[in-house]
Amino acid sequence: MKSANPLIRMLILCGISGIMPSSGSGNTSQSAAISNSQIQPGGKEVTILLDHYRPPCVDRSGPQWRYILAMAESPYDFPYFYGAIEGFKYQWGHEYRLLVVQDEAPQSAASRYSYRLIKVLSDKKVGPQRRFSIPLKLPLNPPFLNVDESSNISLLGEVKITTINAKLKARLLRLLEIAAPMDSIDGDFKHDQKRENVITLISLRHEKN
Repeated sequence: MKSANPLIRMLILCGISGIMPSSGSGNTSQSAAISNSQIQPGGKEVTILLDHYRPPCVDRSGPQWRYILAMAESPYDFPYFYGAIEGFKYQWGHEYRLLVVQDEAPQSAASRYSYRLIKVLSDKKVGPQRRFSIPLKLPLNPPFLNVDESSNISLLGEVKITTINAKLKARLLRLLEIAAPMDSIDGDFKHDQKRENVITLISLRHEKN
């Protein structure tokens, strides 16, 4: 069934989410020493939760990554966060609980707050059964995918994409060639359990608009 309006769909994808986190602990080797004297006026220490994948989106400057981020006191409310977390290195397929300094961001920023890492409180790698969906192409925008001369596919040139079989890969490559400007493409994925920042495509959805 078609969406009511592809432009509304694009705005929703760039807006809110309701992903439910899992609890657990793991590797907590990342940390950053931030003293009270380094906390800017108005900044405060908070605990945030990060989900195990980062959907791409488009803003005025072009494609960008988003964090699916929640506050510890509202663990089931996952708004998107646009921007980097200073001092933190993210790995796909991991759920994080972080102690950070939260500062008010400039009015020109895409998100209300900015964050600086103090300590990784927990780092849990999700299991092979976990599935997630991300947009691969939004209406009126080019795909978020890069394809090299050897037909290797990556998401925004950073996250490698494999497929469960050659037929699905051929279909994806074909869709990238024939998709019209108003078309949308979405994929269902799982995480590669042996390699970091590698995701495996298990199904595709192509919607003509």
